[in-house]
Amino acid sequence: MNKLQYYLARFIVPVFLLQALNPEAQVTQPPLPTDWCDSLSKQPTGVRQRLDQYSELVRGRKCVVLSSDPRMDSAQLINRIPENTVILLSSHTTIRPIIHPTGDTPIDYFINSEIVLKDGQDIIGAADDGFQIVIKLKPSYKEKFMIRVGTRDNFQFEKTKSSHIRHVTFVPKGPRYRSPVNAIVLAECYNRKLIMENNEFLLPYWTAINLDCKKPLDASANVNQPGPGLLFANNLILGAGIRTLFGLFFAEEGIHINLPAIQNQSQRLAVIGNRFLGRMAEAGEFILGPGARLDVFRNRVAISNIGITLRSARGQQQSLQGGFALIGHKDSDSEPPVYNLAGNQIRATAAAITVSGPLKLALACNHLQAVSPWLQLQPTISLKSANPLPLGNECGRVMSSSIVIPTPDSTIDMPTLYSTVDIPTLNSTVSTQAPKSTAGLSTTDSTSVMPGLESTTGLSTPDSTSVMPGLESTAGLSTPNSTSVMPGLESTVGMPTPNSTFDRPTPYSTLVMPTPNSYTINQIRNTWTAINGSTANACSGLLNFEGQFFFDKEVCQTVNMMTHAFFITDTTAINSRTHDTVKTFITPVIPTSSAVTNLVTTSALGVIVTLAILLSL
Repeated sequence: MNKLQYYLARFIVPVFLLQALNPEAQVTQPPLPTDWCDSLSKQPTGVRQRLDQYSELVRGRKCVVLSSDPRMDSAQLINRIPENTVILLSSHTTIRPIIHPTGDTPIDYFINSEIVLKDGQDIIGAADDGFQIVIKLKPSYKEKFMIRVGTRDNFQFEKTKSSHIRHVTFVPKGPRYRSPVNAIVLAECYNRKLIMENNEFLLPYWTAINLDCKKPLDASANVNQPGPGLLFANNLILGAGIRTLFGLFFAEEGIHINLPAIQNQSQRLAVIGNRFLGRMAEAGEFILGPGARLDVFRNRVAISNIGITLRSARGQQQSLQGGFALIGHKDSDSEPPVYNLAGNQIRATAAAITVSGPLKLALACNHLQAVSPWLQLQPTISLKSANPLPLGNECGRVMSSSIVIPTPDSTIDMPTLYSTVDIPTLNSTVSTQAPKSTAGLSTTDSTSVMPGLESTTGLSTPDSTSVMPGLESTAGLSTPNSTSVMPGLESTVGMPTPNSTFDRPTPYSTLVMPTPNSYTINQIRNTWTAINGSTANACSGLLNFEGQFFFDKEVCQTVNMMTHAFFITDTTAINSRTHDTVKTFITPVIPTSSAVTNLVTTSALGVIVTLAILLSL
């Protein structure tokens, strides 16, 4: 009997110990106390400025003002804050900060666990002048993400309050030779809006934000169930060398959106006015489902693609390289997604734009500088152009701005592979945010989706279900329930001719111009500049294309070169993180889309050479 009790005790004691050590089994800590935002008094200058700047956002809501304490896990404090609360990160700290003579002094908020962003929660950096709010990792950090939004298998349709993350710098840097974070923000399936503006991201191994939801949804079936919304605007994304014991690597991409099973989603996704600088494989990779839409407006990309990513080094997958990668769904019988690219300035050392799968692309007033403008991963599937004229308003904003794209010979924004500036400092002068501005960013160089995004009247209320603030405005032409980001992109009028002014649609046209002004083709033309000795022109790389892309010196016309293409070898590339195998065809680079006749001769010679090589083996 005594022996039985002895063995029972040896079994039960560890069970209780495990329960005691399990954080989920411990007594839940009470939520942090909150105060009405309107009644906060005796706050630091930075907090008062943010409350004034976002007066519409905080009106009638509860606030929590946090201070920096390097000994604490700030994630635990944030996770104790209730839903629908504005969290203000002040520059007050429990230790004396080291004042930097140049640049802002970082105020570090250390985390040792993931921040789980609840429904309606906002995280806003509220530093005093001369300081900068920084979220960092503790040396013992073991999670793969810093912030988590949504869940993997449930949209949680009842949770519809927007969440904002603004004016925060993220440094996912671990101990020497170790960067434990794959992505700074992991956003999965949810039914609200995630709005990330005016932040700075130092890239980890993979990406700054990964919006990844593979659960199927028809966003047009129920107006109250539109699925995930994301506005990623006015952010600075810095890519730098990541030193490990195995060598020097760089990040995969600045932003990654993977929503392959969400259909007919519009007015929910926008990537606008961001700056992608430094070294990374891609600025962004986007995968949309049937009938979905994405706006990519006025982004500045100046990146070097020279180098290797950790994933490629491990042999897990070959990374795509270039500016933006646009990927369609696998179902060729469904309506393809629509990508709207306008006013972007893209400089990359590989391809400016990569396309794969069935998709439609509206291209207006983009400035491309790269070795090749296009890389078509699946040339058996036709890329189709969409009407670019409704995007003319974005062109007007770009032309009135002071943005200057680096020259082809510029070395400022193109670090070399062995650059000694591996990790940009927090006080780097590359940052040009104006976090203390109370007027928002509504200038002509504004990167807001809708004018007045930062204004006191433009922000939607916390309970609004519109991803774009101001969509409910009576000044716009789109109704709140509109399913089209840019009316007229699916117009039955067809593509305009190069000399068309498109001012007078026919009486039966379904085209609705988004602004009172009409635009001509000359006003929305794109520009192309080859770099690094490339002789490619604006249409090089388009192997299977329907429609027209308008550039200053060329007009890319419908072409199907696959009937003349030949195989040197078959390779496989992995379609993003979905592990779908796609065929990659090796074809000669065609300088102009009108050189099909020359391609036939070249292809015939290539076949003869290839057969001769095979016969000699």
